[in-house]
Amino acid sequence: MKYYIINILASLIYSLWSCNETNLKIVTKAKNDWPPSQCIFDSILKITYEENEKIENLTEKEEYFKMFDKKLLSLIDSINVFVNWEGTIEDFDLSIDDKGKLGPKYKYATISCIIVYVPNEQRKISFISKMIIEQKDLYADSIYAKLGRLSKGSKVYFDGFIQRDYKRNIKYSYNDELLDESNPKYMFNLLDITSFCRVDTLKANLLQLLNMNLKVSELLRKALSKEISKSEYISKTQTLYFPKMRQSLKSLNNSDKEYFERHRNYLSEDFWRDKFNTN
Repeated sequence: MKYYIINILASLIYSLWSCNETNLKIVTKAKNDWPPSQCIFDSILKITYEENEKIENLTEKEEYFKMFDKKLLSLIDSINVFVNWEGTIEDFDLSIDDKGKLGPKYKYATISCIIVYVPNEQRKISFISKMIIEQKDLYADSIYAKLGRLSKGSKVYFDGFIQRDYKRNIKYSYNDELLDESNPKYMFNLLDITSFCRVDTLKANLLQLLNMNLKVSELLRKALSKEISKSEYISKTQTLYFPKMRQSLKSLNNSDKEYFERHRNYLSEDFWRDKFNTN
């Protein structure tokens, strides 16, 4: 049943991925226990690696990767949140600002985590997460507690989404314009992590709320870039989303509420940090 679903999804993604310049073929064979979304994601990365091996001209490589990023963005939009993906903790670090560099009332801890999966010896995919938390909230943070029970080399199952900048471009951990197709390193927002396998999907009411988070964030981006007016932004958020969000939140348990809040905070942090950086 799982691979029937994978094949259906791959067919849909194929139509999205197809282009005139290159005849691409989605390969859905991957590790048996991967979720369908991870299988498809890795299939596209595998295609990129194989196609890049055939390109010798640097300019053509750059053009190919621009096309690749656009297609990958469409895939990420369709996945929304990676749920129960399999990987390994490559590194984990906690740094604490005891001196309160931003002022005595603002002391923060930075949790850094690198999760990787390695399909074969030619490729490694890295997800780099950095979470900044007020020190007073550190020991109550569920992800910090879960990471504290893990170690480097631990097999994990994780949820999250790849970061984007203000212009909605994928964020990598390096500044090179040319993607390292054999070892892409994505900046990543970690939503959950466990040492045990979970279900591959989120509860319907939680997923609906995450989708509304994304729509509100996109409306804000459009308002600040003057694609829509401020009054239109307020009207749409107040009538279409905020009342529904308040009502739907009542049906969530505490764990799902934390998941929702973390997702919303990540979107806000990514948006404002990169909005200021682009000005």
